[in-house]
Amino acid sequence: MLLQNNLQINKLKLKPSTFKFKQFGHFQFLRTWRNCKFFKAVDEMEFKLPYPTDLGVGELRELRSEALNDIRAFFASLPSSTDAHVTSISIDVGHVVRADEIDLVDLYRALESIHKSGCSKLVLRGTEGWRPEGFAFHPDAVPRSLELRSPPLEKLFVAGSIFFSAPVAPCLYRFFSENKIKDLELEYSRLPADDMSNFLSLCVTTALKSLILHDARVSDIWGILKRNPLLEMIEVQHVVDPSSTEHPTPAINTPIRLPKLRTIYSTNRALAAILPSFIIPRRRCQPLIRIQVNLDRDDYRKVFDAEAGASAMQLMSSYTQGVKDLVYDIAPFSHCTNPVFPSPLVLAVDTLQVYCHLVAISCFDTLLASMVQWINSFRGLQSFVLYLPLELYDEGACAEKISVKTNRPTKDIKAIDAEIRAFNEKQTVRASGSSTEYSKSEFKQEDENDHDA
Repeated sequence: MLLQNNLQINKLKLKPSTFKFKQFGHFQFLRTWRNCKFFKAVDEMEFKLPYPTDLGVGELRELRSEALNDIRAFFASLPSSTDAHVTSISIDVGHVVRADEIDLVDLYRALESIHKSGCSKLVLRGTEGWRPEGFAFHPDAVPRSLELRSPPLEKLFVAGSIFFSAPVAPCLYRFFSENKIKDLELEYSRLPADDMSNFLSLCVTTALKSLILHDARVSDIWGILKRNPLLEMIEVQHVVDPSSTEHPTPAINTPIRLPKLRTIYSTNRALAAILPSFIIPRRRCQPLIRIQVNLDRDDYRKVFDAEAGASAMQLMSSYTQGVKDLVYDIAPFSHCTNPVFPSPLVLAVDTLQVYCHLVAISCFDTLLASMVQWINSFRGLQSFVLYLPLELYDEGACAEKISVKTNRPTKDIKAIDAEIRAFNEKQTVRASGSSTEYSKSEFKQEDENDHDA
């Protein structure tokens, strides 16, 4: 207790916190903190190796090795305990342009010592532009990985091909093969398709609730779904081509039932490819909470694949009772494979959100007529929200949100058309965001004559 003006005041207790190390000069203090008598468990530790552009390759490599060795020494010094010393660990090796800018053996040693932390969440990040030489899957590293110890991971996030390199691979294989993982995310691996198939075959977990993959074959995704039927969220941004004749794709015998699936993030092309691999039971589950459809990539530019979108819409209409929140990214017609919006058929949607990726306000004029008809073709639609790019409007103007509420589809078309055009003419949106929202649920029905008019 503390005394102030003869009054007792409860002493504040230090709560577990997040420790961040982002400068080369900071990593040396890990040893000091570890030896401090006030050392205690923390919620999260973040390590990021900086990339100063004024250093030579040799000097940069040496500084990175010193930082990684400080991280390794810290984790290696932790005493054995049933409780976690650090709940969440994030290691970002930064931007590695060339293989000789970092000692991969030092990175391996830092990762192999993490098990003593007892962490349940591990985040590994690296550059997207560097790729291991040769085959990224190393079968000889798998047996060696079994000799390593892994923390009790429940969440594993890996982004960067550097973690798939031969010296580091045993650690990644060991982490990945844990059967307790509930949330798995693999991004920007840059693995060849066959290597990714081999790597994903190591996934033995049956407890996944969340799965995020950026480059995988449908057959590989199907294999993971089969082992994890209780998945609640799936994100697949790109589906690679089927196997070559030398490595044939395993047959997908039957779709997988995913009764607890609630959220899907994908692109039109990937969504049309993966939906046949699983079934969302129509009668024994609630509608999906959210489906978000991002733009595809074609020849290094973002495009809207209308044909794949139509296929995805048809599959969604067949597999699910409906979607509470459907989010669509729309490109200008110059970036569309077909200037037609995919028909939702009988798909029921509560809220439709549309993000328009436009380069000029004039692009929106060509989209408007088709979009308005498309909006009103959704069954049970209660709300529509339109997001327009900030850069189309005057710099320095304040953010603005316009709401239009109508009751009849014919009235909706006229109101939406008028309000969007008025909104574009004003051009007073900037800074924090711009959206136009419409709701159809708050007005009473009008008589038939008014509707016909």
